[in-house]
Amino acid sequence: MWTTYDRWGPTEAFGIICSAASNSVYDGKLAFLPALEDVLVWDVKKGQMLSMWHETGHRAEVTCIVQSPSKDTFAVGYVDGSIRLWNSGNNSSTVVFNGHKKAVTAMCFDPSGTRLASGSQDTDIIIWD
Repeated sequence: MWTTYDRWGPTEAFGIICSAASNSVYDGKLAFLPALEDVLVWDVKKGQMLSMWHETGHRAEVTCIVQSPSKDTFAVGYVDGSIRLWNSGNNSSTVVFNGHKKAVTAMCFDPSGTRLASGSQDTDIIIWD
């Protein structure tokens, strides 16, 4: 008597959902998650990825994400010391700040959203406006 069993195997590979090297931001509906050098935007209720923020040629890993008070602008810090401002409305990088020599570890917008403070492993704190 022979018995056969179906062998289980994954049917789809979807890649990285979230990397542990950075914080995540949740605004009550959408989750903004680091995925190596990208930021993924997920609709938590539907369980689907809506967009991926990726800049061609930039290979540094995301280390910090913060949302501005205006809600549509995000500052994303990277391991190479750069900071990019992303517009969540059109999924594009609007400004790049280069001033840190090591990984960005902390960021905070002022209440008006016009200034950004950033700190990094190089022990510098920079105020951007």
